Amino acid sequence: MGKRPVNINKRLYSIALATTILFFVFSILISSVVSAAQVTRIGNGSDPAIYGNKVVWTDNGVIHVYDLTARTDTAVDSSAASHPAIYGNKLVWHDESSGTPRLTVYDISSGARSYITQNVDNHSFPAIYGDRIVWSEIWSANYNESSYNYNVYMRDISTSTQAWMAQGENPDIYDTKIVYSADGRDIRDIFMYDITTKKNELISPYSSDVNNPHMYGNKVIWTNSFTRSGFIQMYDLVTKKATDVTSDNTGNTLYGPDVV
Repeated sequence: MGKRPVNINKRLYSIALATTILFFVFSILISSVVSAAQVTRIGNGSDPAIYGNKVVWTDNGVIHVYDLTARTDTAVDSSAASHPAIYGNKLVWHDESSGTPRLTVYDISSGARSYITQNVDNHSFPAIYGDRIVWSEIWSANYNESSYNYNVYMRDISTSTQAWMAQGENPDIYDTKIVYSADGRDIRDIFMYDITTKKNELISPYSSDVNNPHMYGNKVIWTNSFTRSGFIQMYDLVTKKATDVTSDNTGNTLYGPDVV
């Protein structure tokens, strides 16, 4: 128990350094095979995420939804909000407006919202795919003090069922796969959990200070702070090879050929 706060403070500092730059002016990078990348400024804020033609972010605790086709910016009625995630017309974000940490699930079309309160703490930042939402919780009954691994949970909002998935943190989800970071062989590793087979697979090629994985299709990106702060790498699940992507120290998320 004595050394746990030191480990957690170090871990949280590393996560914050790799993923959060407050009040930055962010851009969307759209790449193509035949032309140079085009960068377009779309707003001010932090914690950007993308799905299809919609980009979401927070600005002073308020969620914004930007339509890349219509070029419109819509502010969602929210406060003390952070780390939004989007899939289709569903938004989910970390919400502390009530004074107690929770996850807010919001339907962009209808404006309806619901809340996830079980197994949620101050560091529970969600990801969503279809009707499935994943996040991690630091302080819980399943906390593993010997390995300093936190816990990954998943909720299916179509059935209102929730379950513990694995020991780890910073999860992302694509289809039936959940990727997350956890203490593994040495420092940190990236793992993938298959919801269908209920099997875990180690996917990072070597143990390092790797964290914050994001997944799209057969590609997984993560930060490697062991190499240098905010270093981004991409791993191909088919070829089993990792490649260096960027040395930018801002957090990134992956959607097809687009990186935010």
